[in-house]
Order: sequence, then C-alpha cells, then structure tokens
Amino acid sequence: MLKISVKGQTQIISVVLIMGLAVGVIGASYMWGKPLIDKSQAGTTITNAEKTMDLIKNTIDDVAKTGGQKKKQIQIEGSLEVSEAENAIIYTLTGLMAAIASSQWISINDDVPPKSIETYAVDATDPSDSTAIGCGDCVMNSSCLPTETIKISGTCGASGNYVAGSSFNCDLNTNTYTVDHIDCAGNLDGFAVLAGPEKEMSGIVGTNNAGVLVAKSIPSGDEFMTEYKLIYRELIDPTSKEGVKIIIKNQGNSQISSGQHTLTVMRGTIDTENDASYVGGDLAKTTVFVTVE
Repeated sequence: MLKISVKGQTQIISVVLIMGLAVGVIGASYMWGKPLIDKSQAGTTITNAEKTMDLIKNTIDDVAKTGGQKKKQIQIEGSLEVSEAENAIIYTLTGLMAAIASSQWISINDDVPPKSIETYAVDATDPSDSTAIGCGDCVMNSSCLPTETIKISGTCGASGNYVAGSSFNCDLNTNTYTVDHIDCAGNLDGFAVLAGPEKEMSGIVGTNNAGVLVAKSIPSGDEFMTEYKLIYRELIDPTSKEGVKIIIKNQGNSQISSGQHTLTVMRGTIDTENDASYVGGDLAKTTVFVTVE
C-alpha cells in the first residue's frame, strides 16, 4: 500500500488551497472587472461616435465651400441616417453610459442651438405637481401607476393620458406636443417632461456654426440610448441681412447600421432666393448630396 507522509499530505492540501484561492481571485476579478471594462468600452464608443460626427461635419463644410466630391471611411456602432426632412445627419447608439446627462437636446459645438423647444416638466412621482403647458387652460401632471403617463386636463381639446413618445395637438394654436420621457424610477432626472413646439434659430456668419451638433441620452432598460444630430441651419449677415444655408440631400442609400462604411459628399447647385432670409434679405442655398453605403 502506498503511504503518504504527513509532510506530503500538507503539501498536497496547500496546493489545493492555493488553486482554490487563485480560482476565487480570478472569479472575483472578473465579476468586479467586467463592468469596468464594459463601461470603458462604452466610453470609447461614445468618443468615437463624436469623432465620426465631427468628420462628417468637416467634410460637408469643406465640400460646401470648395465644391467637388469627397469620400471618407467611417465606422458606425449603431445606426446613422441622412435626413432630408430634418436637414440633418442622425447617429443613434445604445450603451451602458449616457453621452449627455440630459434627455433634452444639448448643443455640443455652438452656444446658439439650431432650434428652441418649449418644455414643461413636473415631478414624475408626485401627481399633485402640475404646470400649464401654453395651450389654453390645459395643465399637465404625472402618474406612475399602473403605467407611466402624463395626464393633460382642461378645455384645450387635448385632455387624456399620454405615454412616453406619444404626441397630441393643441386645438387652440395647432401646436404639437410630445411626451419626451417619464422618469418614475429616478434613473435620469426624476421628471416627467413634455416637449412643445420647435422654432428654428439662425446663427451669425463668422460667429456661429452652420452645422450644429446636438445630443441627448434617454434610459432604455439597463442601458442608455444616445442620439446625435448634426443639424444645418441658416446663418445671417447682420449688415447685409443676407443669409446662407446648406441644404442636405440624399442620393441612393440614406441609412446604415453598425460596421465600416463609405461616406460620399458632393456639392450640387447654389441657388439664391430673394427676400427669403430670416431677416428679409436674400438667401443663398447650397445643396450638398450625402450618401452612405
């Protein structure tokens, strides 16, 4: 019969204990380290998204100014859309981090936003908190149970309960209102927010950007959905009252998803409309075709 000395038994037990401790340390490192790695990757994705939007803006601005055509390679993590309706490039992605600590549009590269939006907010968890919404005598408050809703009451023709993302019109002034978010869980700001009508805002030639990059982040389950918009607006010369504006048009594919893609930007015509600027002067419109594939 094979005999094992006490010393030999001790060595074997020591090896087993060390291996067990090592496995435990590795497991604990993974449990604690993985969230940090995931957040680091999410931060890198956000940084790369903003760099991509900067690249797109610089390419559009350059082609609008000098003419011709340019192609660029871009990496997308999410989806990107060329929107003629909004005169904008829209980049949407989801991740563990919020790129912007706000569910409202925040301007990233200019002090003057491309649009102004009337917003109304109440405490999402306090049904007694209410506010007027600029539509006759109608007021809003919030309810979290049984579902998260904004309640509109009054005689403006829009009374009812509305969930996040839904819209209604004010019968008195034809304005459209949209429920931006209802944060009953307190993951973002704790408010129920209603967005009112948008109004375009022009900038000043030589002072403001024609292409304004804005962003917002909204909770989506355990993650955040971040949306970037590169919106092109009119710029005004205060002296001559003349305006200039880049008009985004699409040729071919207008939307792409995650992966490596080619961005093609080409200048079209430059057309002048008499007395069409925001301040009554002539407006020069430069058409720029943007294609993604």
